[in-house]
Amino acid sequence: MVSSMAKRHHFVDGDWISIFGRLEELILARSGEDPFGEILKLVVAVLSPENTSCGTVEELRQTLETVNRKWPELFSGRAHRLLLSDDLATQCLEILRSVETRDSSFEALDAAFETLHSRVSKGTKGQFFTPRHIIEACVQILNPRAAELVADTACGSGGFLVHALQHMTKELDLRARAKAAENAIWGFDFDQRAIDVARALMILASGTTANMVRSDSLLRPSSGQHLFQSDDEVALPTVDAVMQTRFKKYSGFDVILTNPPFAGDVRDTSLLDDYEVSRGKSRIERDILFVERNVELLRPGGRIAIVLPHNKVAGRATTDLRTWLLRNLQVVSVLGLARESFMPHTSQKAVIVFGVRRERPLKSIPDEEILFVVSEKSGKTSKGDWVLHPEAQSTQHPWVRVDHDLREVVHEVRAHAKKLGLSW
Repeated sequence: MVSSMAKRHHFVDGDWISIFGRLEELILARSGEDPFGEILKLVVAVLSPENTSCGTVEELRQTLETVNRKWPELFSGRAHRLLLSDDLATQCLEILRSVETRDSSFEALDAAFETLHSRVSKGTKGQFFTPRHIIEACVQILNPRAAELVADTACGSGGFLVHALQHMTKELDLRARAKAAENAIWGFDFDQRAIDVARALMILASGTTANMVRSDSLLRPSSGQHLFQSDDEVALPTVDAVMQTRFKKYSGFDVILTNPPFAGDVRDTSLLDDYEVSRGKSRIERDILFVERNVELLRPGGRIAIVLPHNKVAGRATTDLRTWLLRNLQVVSVLGLARESFMPHTSQKAVIVFGVRRERPLKSIPDEEILFVVSEKSGKTSKGDWVLHPEAQSTQHPWVRVDHDLREVVHEVRAHAKKLGLSW
């Protein structure tokens, strides 16, 4: 039997992917601890607002103690203390200290999540992380406002929610931003590690973990609880139950921004019969259920941006889905993304559907104008490498430096919404 050595990551200063790859190598080689958990602690300690220096391992451990006292839910039951030896922790700190963090700490955690979370397991779920410039375009189009309830029902590391929060609170100080986040920002995901990263990312964005909840978003109040227990046999709450516990007059979210998992079939008939789009069928793709569920979770008049595989808006097999969608949602625009948009993770061609939930389902599809627009400049190469604008400045946020055409798309879609009489 021949064993192959794992590919060594080339370390490049300032390259977060390389940095987390190198940290992972060190921890795997020199300890028996979980690299994901230990690197998450390192990053939180170094980039946390509670960090005054973290110049030594002892200071880092003290920072983690402070973080855990302030946000005990952050590490979701994992040991909050750093489990690495002092020598190994010192090496990891040296790597992190070599990085210029002025760009943003959010990219660091996204990179950690993408690098450390098994690409094989994530790929089989069809769950890929949405590039920041695409997220930013969606947020600018829907324009979430202060006091609106904003959600992502498959939040992953929380990118949509962080950008939404920044958009909603750009004139506020950190304390006011934290209060807004605690009331307005809601993230749900089945994956506990995703929730851990989303909570950490929210701390860095607002000084609070906000409302990042482990839940199966497809679970409805009428669904059987036993169907949706996690691998650790914890019964997960419904999104509805979480919101009704918090708000007595909850009637749905004002804004949903989401990129639900693309792949995987649902075959449980009791669940299928609980959804209009799947009733009477023996199987259906998971993302089709997410379409119905997300529209259902909006209040009437609520706005949505949802990333879907291209075949959901073009394939003959999904005609029934589109009929259901147009009866329940005023589709304002459909944005076609370039095939390399999600590279290097997948070449799956995707679209983003922007719409408004109707006051009530229509019996027939109305004759409404829908703006179809195609992005021709993705900001990535066919291999998934970033293409930066020739005039980009190193002090700008990474999503601003990317050479893409979504700024023009934002203008076109918002102008079309205004033409339709929508106050976006």
